[in-house]
Amino acid sequence: NFHLIDYNMLVFIVIILARRLVAAIVKE
Repeated sequence: NFHLIDYNMLVFIVIILARRLVAAIVKE
């Protein structure tokens, strides 16, 4: 269960970082 939770958190963080990166590119 812990491994699954870590995996979900990792995916969640990656999605947030990707959205921030896209937002930064769009602003430029």
